[in-house]
Amino acid sequence: MSELIVRPVRKGDTDLIYELLHEFAVHDDLMYMFAITPEIIERDYLSERPLINCELAFEGDEPVGIANWYWKYASFPAKRVLYLEDIY
Repeated sequence: MSELIVRPVRKGDTDLIYELLHEFAVHDDLMYMFAITPEIIERDYLSERPLINCELAFEGDEPVGIANWYWKYASFPAKRVLYLEDIY
């Protein structure tokens, strides 16, 4: 078994992000709401100020997972919290 490596997305990962999200939508029977495109991924995931953080998991050279997350702020406790949007 190869080592599991998790890393942030980087330029050049657009197609891989799209493929994993598509696979996730199919797996969870959510294709009716799947509207993301490679152009949206470039804009929202890979721009200088991305709207969402994304990590990719690899077993050796094989992509095996994706996690999308972002920071949000909880007003009443006055603290920043991490929100995990997707994990596949």
